[in-house]
Amino acid sequence: MDTSKNTFLQVTHFYALGIFLLCQFFSPPALSDNSYTAMITTPFSVKNLYPPMLRFYEPLPSSALQPYRESLSIELLQSYSSVFQYDALPDGSLLVDMELYNLDLRMRRAFTEKTELTLTVPLYYAHDGFMDAFLRDYHSALGLPNSGREYRPDDEFGYFYIDPDGSESWIGKEGWEVGNLAISLRHHLMSDKTWSMALLGGITLPTGSTKRGWGTGKPDIAVGGVASWLANKWFGHIEGHLLHPFAHGSEATDYRDYIRLSTTIGYQFGNRWSVMAQVQGGSSPYVSSLQQLDNAPWLVTLGGRIALSNTSALTLAFTEGITQKTTVDYSLSIGLEFNL
Repeated sequence: MDTSKNTFLQVTHFYALGIFLLCQFFSPPALSDNSYTAMITTPFSVKNLYPPMLRFYEPLPSSALQPYRESLSIELLQSYSSVFQYDALPDGSLLVDMELYNLDLRMRRAFTEKTELTLTVPLYYAHDGFMDAFLRDYHSALGLPNSGREYRPDDEFGYFYIDPDGSESWIGKEGWEVGNLAISLRHHLMSDKTWSMALLGGITLPTGSTKRGWGTGKPDIAVGGVASWLANKWFGHIEGHLLHPFAHGSEATDYRDYIRLSTTIGYQFGNRWSVMAQVQGGSSPYVSSLQQLDNAPWLVTLGGRIALSNTSALTLAFTEGITQKTTVDYSLSIGLEFNL
C-alpha cells in the first residue's frame, strides 16, 4: 500500500475514534424511551456522490417532526463510493473513474421556536481505489454489465470533461477537495399529533474548485417543503425542492433549473432503533449531448439507525444508483448525530 493510502486510512481511523470519544463525552444518561423517537425517525442524510452532480446543490433529506432545538446539534456522516462513467474510450470528452470518500459535517441550531438553520461542510477524498477487480468479478458472477471497466486499467484515477466546443472543461486530481458549503433553513408550517409540515430553503456557497470539477463558481438556491408522519411504529417523509443554479454554461453544455425529490418509509423496532428505505433523485441540472450528464439521477438507500442515548444516534446505510448513468455504482455510509 502506498503512502497516500496509508495516510487516508490513518485519517479515517482517527476520525472514527474522535466521533466515539465525542459521543461518550457529550451524552448524558438516557431519559424515557419516547425521547428517542425523533432521532431514529429522521431520513438518511445521504446524497448522490457522482462528482459532476456534486458541482451543484444536493439537498439532504430532512424531517418535519424533528424538534427545533436552540442547542447545537452536530452530525458527522462519512460515505465511501465507487463510480465509473465515460462517453467514449480512449478519446472521449468525459471520464469519471475513481473511488470517493466523503465526510459531511452538519451543524444545526434553531433560532426561534419555528425556524432552524443548518451549515453543511463537505470534504471529499478522490483516489484510484482498490475495488475495480472485485466489482468486475461481482458483475461477471451475476451476469451484469461491467460499464466499460474492462477498457481501463484496474484502480486508476481519472476525472475530466471537455465539452465539444472546448469552452468548458475541468481536470480533477487525486487528493482532498472541499465541496460547496450549504446553508439550509427549516421553518415549521403546521402540525398535529401524528404529522407535521415544514418549509425548506437553502443556498450553496461556491467553495468547490471549478478547475478540478467540484463546483461551478456560482451559488445555487433551493426552495421546497417536507411532510412527515408517524403512526404507531411506522413513519414516513415526502420532500421536494426546486433549485436554481446561478452559473451559466456554454452553448454545448448549459445549466438549467432542476428538482430534487425524496421519499422515506421506516419502521421502529422497540424504542431504540429503526430500519428505513429511501428513494431520492430528480432531474439533471445539465443540458448537453451526453447521457452521463443529462440523465435523471435516482438512488435507493436501505439501512437503519440506533439511538445510543437520548442525545446521540448511529446510522448505517447502503446506497445503490438506480439510473446508473448519473449516479455512483454504490456507496456505504456511517454517521453519528449528537446534541450538545
